[in-house]
Amino acid sequence: QLWMIPSSSHKHRAAVDLEIYTNFGTILQHLSHTNGKMLQRWCCSDDDDLFYGYKGKLAAVIVLDQMSRHIKRHCTTLNIPDDLPPQSHMDKLAYQTSLLFFKSIPASFLSTNMIPMPQLVFMYM
Repeated sequence: QLWMIPSSSHKHRAAVDLEIYTNFGTILQHLSHTNGKMLQRWCCSDDDDLFYGYKGKLAAVIVLDQMSRHIKRHCTTLNIPDDLPPQSHMDKLAYQTSLLFFKSIPASFLSTNMIPMPQLVFMYM
């Protein structure tokens, strides 16, 4: 379980933070920097260049919103410079990506449950 770790479980939380830092740290750096080429690719809405579809936007929000908090906490705990923008910047990118998600998906995806409900609920949050 990666989320909802009790704050009293320091050892488990540290292990999860390290795992996320190891697996997603570089991806987060690429998604969050201002040139935004990776974010643009994951969120592309052009039908001719649609690589990831709605899942790219969902993945970007998860990395920017959730993984970033684990990575920042891991770096703070171990006094490692993270070279990341402030959390507020990543939150803004995640919010903008969520808006793009709802703007770009066809209405039929919402009315026919083409997108699994847990994923849809997460994007609303």
